Amino acid sequence: MDIQESSEQEFSYDETFLDELTCEEILDRYQKSLKSNSIKLVLSHFNDFMLLNGDQIVIESLNSNSKTKKISQIRKEFISFMKDKKFNQRTFLSIYKSQRFQKHFQYYLSYYSSDIIYQRSQKEALNNAVVIHFFRRCFSIPKLINSMKLYKKNKDK
Repeated sequence: MDIQESSEQEFSYDETFLDELTCEEILDRYQKSLKSNSIKLVLSHFNDFMLLNGDQIVIESLNSNSKTKKISQIRKEFISFMKDKKFNQRTFLSIYKSQRFQKHFQYYLSYYSSDIIYQRSQKEALNNAVVIHFFRRCFSIPKLINSMKLYKKNKDK
């Protein structure tokens, strides 16, 4: 068994383990993983998926006006949507609430996000898996969104 197979087996175990966690447990693990760069990593990979290497047919078909909008138009809208956004919880929340890009993000989380996990060390992989699983669970259990803590920046100048 090579390292890749071992890594994939560990993740499938972790994914099963994460599926069995209650909402409170997954929220607790998510909040503990906030200090890692996992949110930034997941959102930046989603950004790359939409702009560079996303499945063009899927991206077009997920768009509600797919008959009138081509992939180039969808990508321009996405660039405009993401302009000046940092890859953090607020950005996740804005994507979550977006009628245009929410379905794209769900698709990405379901089919492409696991690629991130195999590229990292075991500790980082677990944090990434927790963040991805939390994001997926937010779509199926919307009350988790209300549990996210968002901080306001103080602009005392």
